Amino acid sequence: MDSSVVCVFVMCLCLTGGMVLGDQTRTEVWAVLVAGSSGWGNYRHQADVCHAYQILHSQRVPDDHIVVFMYDDLAYNVQNNKPGKIYNDVNGTDVYTGVPKDYIGADVTAEHFLAVITGNSSGVPQGKKILKSGPKDHVFIYFTDHGSVGLIAFPNGYLYADQLADALDKMHNKKQYGALTFYLEACESGSMFYKHLPEDVEIYSHTASNPTEPSYACSHDPQLKAYLSDCWSLAWMKDTEAHDPTEETLQQQFENVRGAVSTSESCQYGDRSLASKFTVADFMGQLSGLRRQPVPTSLTLADLQHAVPSWDVDLAVARFAHPQHTAQYDVEYELEQRRAADYRAAAITRALLPFTAARCPAGTCGAGSCACFRSCAARGATAFVCAALCCPYGDPPHSGCEPEVTPAVDFGCYRELITEHELHCGPFTSYSLKNTRDLALLCTIPRVDLTHAKFVIRQVCATNSLA
Repeated sequence: MDSSVVCVFVMCLCLTGGMVLGDQTRTEVWAVLVAGSSGWGNYRHQADVCHAYQILHSQRVPDDHIVVFMYDDLAYNVQNNKPGKIYNDVNGTDVYTGVPKDYIGADVTAEHFLAVITGNSSGVPQGKKILKSGPKDHVFIYFTDHGSVGLIAFPNGYLYADQLADALDKMHNKKQYGALTFYLEACESGSMFYKHLPEDVEIYSHTASNPTEPSYACSHDPQLKAYLSDCWSLAWMKDTEAHDPTEETLQQQFENVRGAVSTSESCQYGDRSLASKFTVADFMGQLSGLRRQPVPTSLTLADLQHAVPSWDVDLAVARFAHPQHTAQYDVEYELEQRRAADYRAAAITRALLPFTAARCPAGTCGAGSCACFRSCAARGATAFVCAALCCPYGDPPHSGCEPEVTPAVDFGCYRELITEHELHCGPFTSYSLKNTRDLALLCTIPRVDLTHAKFVIRQVCATNSLA
C-alpha cells in the first residue's frame, strides 16, 4: 500500500476517535459525561465533567461522539470571581472553554440520560444528541454527583439501580456496543452495580466507593470558596494524563487510582476481564505522545488537605468562610438542618419498626445481644439490616466491595417512600440524602406495610417541619 494512503488512513482514525483492532475492524469511541448536580456548592461535579471532556477532546474523540450533561450555572455564576472559567484542581488550568452544551439546565434529567444511552431519539428534545454507537464500538460513560444506596441524583430527581440495570440491558440487547466502561463517582456508588450488573454483558464498571461508604471531595479553593474536585475523579483523570493511554490498561488505572485514593474504596463490577483486555485509550481516544505529567503515586497534599465526605461539603465550606467564628449563622443553620434531618430519619424508622425505639448501646450490635437487634431479626430482617438500623446512627457495618450479607431492596417500595418523603418533608439535601439508607433497609424487610409507612412519613414530617 502507498505510504501516503497509510498516513491519511491513520490521520482519519485519530481525528474521528476510531481505532483499528487486530482483525482490522473499525471501532469508534463514544462517550456520555454527566454532572448530575447544580449550584455553586456542587461546583466540583461540573468541574469533573469539564475536565473529563478535555481529556477525551485532547485524545481526538470528536464532539459528535461525546454527549455532555451539565447544568452550566457555574462559569458566569455571581459567586465566580473568575468569570467564564472553571477549575478542577488548585492552581490548575481552565477546563470550561470549548465544552459542548448538549444538555444543560432543565434538560439534565435521568429520563434524558436513559434515552441518550439507549439511543432513543423520541425521549429527548428534537435535535439533541443521543448515542449512535454500534455493535463494534466502545462506549465510555462517566457520571459524577451525589448518591445513596441504590440511587444517584440529578438536579430534580433520581436514577435508581434497577432503572440503570434495565437501560444497560437494553443497550446490550440492541447491540449498541462491543464493550462498555462505566466510571461512577457518588457516595455508596458500588450499590448501583453490586448484584445489578451481570458479568457476561461486556460491561466493566469502576466506582469511587463501595456500597456503604461516602466518596470524598478534594481541592478546596479558598478564593472560589468551593471544592474543585472529587478525590476519586481527580485521581483517574490525573492518572490518564500521566500515562500514554495506548499503553496503560484499565486494570492498571484501577490499581493506580485505588492506591492514590485513601479516602474511599474504589471497586470494580461487571466483566472485570475487560479491565486487563483493554487500554484506557480504547475508551478515551487513541492519540498517544501527548504531554505527560510525572506519574502520581497519590493525590497531592494540596488535594487531600481538606478532603471531606461529599455530604459534609456545605458545612466545611461554611466553616472555611469563617474560620475564627464557627458560630456564625450559616454554620449554625447548617448544623440545625442536619440535626433535624437525622431526627426525622430516626423518628420515621422508630415509628415504622417499634423495635428501633431504642438503638443498641455502643459495642452490643455486633453480638446481636441488644433488644433492638433481637426484635429486628425476629421480624425477618437480615443481620446486616438489623445492625444498620439498630446500631448508633452513622456507623453502618463496613461492607467491602461485595458484601455477601447485603439484602435485595424492593425498588418499588423504595421509590414510593422517597417520593412520599420529599412531598411532605421537602427535597433531600446533599447531607440528608444519606438518610435514604434507612428507607432502603426498610424496603428489604418482608413485613413492612407500605401504606402505613407513607402515613408515618406524613405524620413525622408534619410535626418536624425543618428541612
